[in-house]
Formats: sequence, structure tokens, C-alpha cells
Amino acid sequence: MENTPKSIYNNYLKNNLDIESTIEHLISIIEHSENLIYRLESINYISNLGVKNSKIFNCLENLLISENNESIRYNSSIALKSLFGKKALNPFKWSLYHESSLRCLIVILNSICEINDSYSKSIIISRIKEIQDPIFRDEIKFIEKKHHVEQLSINFLTELLKNYYILRDLKKRFAQIHFKLNNGLIVELDLSDIGSHIFGSNILSKFPESIIHLKALKKLNLKFNRLSKIPQSIGLLNSLEELDLSYNRIKELPPSIGMLRSLIYLKISYNKIKYIPKTIGMLKSLKLLDARMNYIEEIPQTINNLTNLEILDLHGNKLKTLPPNLKKLSSLKILILGSNKFKKIPESIKYMKNLYELDLKGNKILKIPEWIKKLKSLVILRMPDNKINELPKGLGSLKSLEILALWNNKLKNLPKTMGKLKNIKDLNLSWNELKYLPEWIGSLKSLTTLSLWGNSLKEIPSSIMKLKNLKILDLNFNNIKTIPNFMLELEKKGLIIYK
Repeated sequence: MENTPKSIYNNYLKNNLDIESTIEHLISIIEHSENLIYRLESINYISNLGVKNSKIFNCLENLLISENNESIRYNSSIALKSLFGKKALNPFKWSLYHESSLRCLIVILNSICEINDSYSKSIIISRIKEIQDPIFRDEIKFIEKKHHVEQLSINFLTELLKNYYILRDLKKRFAQIHFKLNNGLIVELDLSDIGSHIFGSNILSKFPESIIHLKALKKLNLKFNRLSKIPQSIGLLNSLEELDLSYNRIKELPPSIGMLRSLIYLKISYNKIKYIPKTIGMLKSLKLLDARMNYIEEIPQTINNLTNLEILDLHGNKLKTLPPNLKKLSSLKILILGSNKFKKIPESIKYMKNLYELDLKGNKILKIPEWIKKLKSLVILRMPDNKINELPKGLGSLKSLEILALWNNKLKNLPKTMGKLKNIKDLNLSWNELKYLPEWIGSLKSLTTLSLWGNSLKEIPSSIMKLKNLKILDLNFNNIKTIPNFMLELEKKGLIIYK
């Protein structure tokens, strides 16, 4: 029966086996065993022994250069750097030209960079100068016009080469990718709706881990793929400003999403997400959060910390309420809550003083509260497809309101205060239970579109003639039997009437 690497190492620790015999046994397993796990463990135990003789070096070097298994080469490169430092530079240099595994190349590059002497830097520079990719060549020429390459830091040069290898790997795997470089580093990467070279079908079902090494990346687009999981490692993308994960199969966001402190735009719409992690509140730079069409049942209170948030789109989820205290969302301009399970307008909205648009269509809301008048900046209010049977007097206090959509509700009357909506341009009251239209309708001087179809109106007040800006009047599906003469005159002047 084959001795296991663990048993060999334990025997050494118990002084039952000398160091030379331990090394012999472990190397034998590496070179002759068919058990991959044993081989990998043996490399790790050799590294733990800390012995730096030529036999171990030759073994590890041979594995790095000629071994077929990627994991063996990967572990060998780590062991080489750990045990032999600068002596490992020559096999590492060979690997920069011949290694096919991106994972191995990245750990080798990191190792060369950590050694950080004149020889290690020269290895990086030599490899950069031999890059043939025309786009990268142009970037390198541009850099050379501003700096002598030798004067650049090894850290920057390593990142440049790392970006080259990552992009080369992505190009090999996928049929079409879009990217943008700045100083040789990838700052924008579009892997949306990605396809293979062979069949052109969507194959991106796993987050490409190599992306986490792109330290300069600002925009990442992964929409229209088959991703089901986002790794914790995404939190390493410290420069990321825009992240689009829309139209995938993602079930949850990792807590590390909160580490993306530079993030401005986060799009996670059309997934299968049930919960937003509390760490979302750490994204202090966030201006847009688009989470529409998921399965979200609750929003964490920490969202109140997003003081720069301007757009929050939660359409098509399973929300019944919002956190009670959202006073810090003073920058919020657009709040979209349509197609959820709200029975009343969440009271926390009244603190959003700069709200420009509020959308609550397709819920089960019975009435609009009087505190709506507090939203002085509101320009667009959409609440169609609810069960609203009355409107508050305070609605008339919304002097900035231009679009009011209330179709498919249960309105029987309109408050007189609505006549104060001097800036209203589009008023949609279709499919309600209105039996008459009040005379004050003529005071809405800015009105361009008035939709009243699907009500029970029998007549139209003559004050309609005062609406000089009115372009469209929809009266379809009402009980108006005769169109009055003044309406016919308005038609001659260009008013479009649907009747």
C-alpha cells in the first residue's frame, strides 16, 4: 500500500523518518504516483520542509516546465518562489513564453514582481517588448513616448503584462469581446452575450476569475449570460465604477460587493436574487441601483447610507414595504417600485425631498396619502394599475408635476385642488369610474395630453376650450353620445380627439 504524503510528513515530525528519506519519499510520489491529490500534497509538504537543495529545485523546475497537469505546475511555481526566490527566475522566464495556463502565468508574474531586483525587472521588460498584439503594441509605443520603460516601476510593468495575458486568454475563449485600454491596462471590459469560437452560443456560465486581477478595471459588463453565482473575489476590483450583471441567473450577491467602494452604477436586473446584502450600504459612491425583475422580498436598512444614490429601480420584485427610515436618501431623484406587493405607499418616501419621479404602478394601493404634498420636486408620478379610489387635496401642492398617470384605478371624483397643477402636461385618467369632468380642468394651462378613455363620461365641460396647448384628447369608450360644437371647432384648430 502506498504511503500517503501526510503519513510520511507526520513520521518526519515524530522523528521516525529523517529529512533525506522524507524528501526521497515525497519526490517519489510526485514523479511516479497516479494519484493527483497525493502529488499536490507532496509538493506542499516539500515546501513546508524548507529544504533548498538541488534535488528539490530540479524536481520543481522539471514539473514547472514539462508537467501536463496545470495544478501541478501551479503548485510547483509557488513552491519554487517560496524555497528558492531569485534562483527560480530562470524557469519563470521560460514559463512566460511557453506556459499556457493563465492561472499559472499570474502566480509566476506575481512571484517575479515580489523578487523585485534588476534581473526580475529585465525579464518583465523583455517579455513586454516581444508582445505582438497590435493593440498592445500601440499602447506600449504610447507609453514609451512619455517614459523610458526601464524607469517604470516593476509593479506597473507586471500589471501591464498581466493584463496582456488575461486579454489574450479571453480572446482565445470567446468569439467576440470588447475592451478599452488606458496606458496598457484594461479599464473597460464587455463580455455581454458572449459566445464561443466554435458554435457562437452563449457559454459564459461561470464568472471568469481572471478578471479579479484587472486592478485598473472601471467598467465590467456581463449581462445576457448564464451566470448563476458571483464569487467573493469580486470585492478585489477596487477601481470598478460600473458593474452590469443584468439578464443572468444569479441567486445572490456576495457580501464582498460592499468592498467595491468606487462603484457608481450597479445593474442586477432580470436575475433570481432574493436578498440584497447589508453590505450594500458600504457603497457610498453609488448613484444607480437597478434591481428590477428579481425576487427581492426585503431591502436592508443599510440602504439609507447610500447618500449619493440618485436612481433606485426595484420594479418587479416581491416587496411589501421599504425600511422605515430613509432620511439620508436626499439625493434620490428616481424611485421605481412598480409591480410589487405594496398595499400603501411606504411612508419613508416622504423624506425624499429631491424626488423627481415616483413609479408605483401595478401594486395594490388603495389611496395616495396626504403627505404626498411634501414631495415638492416631483415631476413624474405614475400609479396606474392599482386600486386607488380617492386622491388627496395635497396633490394640488405638487407645483412641479408634469406627468400624472393614474389609469386603471377606481377613481370616481377628482379633488378641486388638482386645478392648481399649472405645469401638468400629461394627465392620464383612463379606465377609472369618472362620470363627469369638473370645470376646473380648464385651468390646467400647460396640458398637452388628456387621456380619459374607459370612463363613464356623458359630456365634456366647455372649459376645455381654455386649454390652448392641448394636442391630444382621448375619449374612447365613454358614454358621450354627441360631441359638442366647441369640440368640433377645436378639432379644426388641430386638436386630435379620439372618440
